[in-house]
Amino acid sequence: MLQHLLENTLSFRFSIRRITHGEENYIRFGKAIVGIGTSIIQQVLDTHVPSSNIAAAVVGNVYLGNKLTPKQKLLISQAHVAGYKDFDITLCYTLLRNVKVPNKSRFPAPTRGWGNQPLATDTTLSDDIERLRILRNEMFCHLPHPSIPIVQFTEIWTQLADICSRFKVLYPNSKDFCQELRKLELCNVTRVQWSSLVTLVEQCRGNNIGSN
Repeated sequence: MLQHLLENTLSFRFSIRRITHGEENYIRFGKAIVGIGTSIIQQVLDTHVPSSNIAAAVVGNVYLGNKLTPKQKLLISQAHVAGYKDFDITLCYTLLRNVKVPNKSRFPAPTRGWGNQPLATDTTLSDDIERLRILRNEMFCHLPHPSIPIVQFTEIWTQLADICSRFKVLYPNSKDFCQELRKLELCNVTRVQWSSLVTLVEQCRGNNIGSN
């Protein structure tokens, strides 16, 4: 009861002031990176290592054994049943970069190597995986204030649109993320959504995707 009252009070308090255009941009980007970005990297991981095989692929990997959190290890152990639907960008990126599947090559590194910013001319699937990592870390989890100016937002949105377009070519039978991105660009946003994303950001600050 108290928790419900607190949530209603917070929602009312956040709804008093109209959100700024910068905060609207942040909401759209946050929904895109958490929703579309995560779905893309989940599908890439599933193509490289089917969820039914991921637990076996991780067993014996000393690096992953030390790096993965207990929660991540639990998700991996249940993936043969639940699939990758609860795997976030952090976990998918870590697995793509470090898992070695028997009788199969490692997932190819980005053009500039893992952990480095791709150039505009770098357009491989791995380059786009790296872009999603960087966008998630720098523009979602570590902004000083959850607001994105229009010029910067336009640049980011163009990057996301390009990523979705290239993904559509490689995965033609997948969900149309280009269309989903267009819907996000036009949808109504609210202060409650903004405050929810701020809460999510606080949770992900301690779960930064490193460059190794």
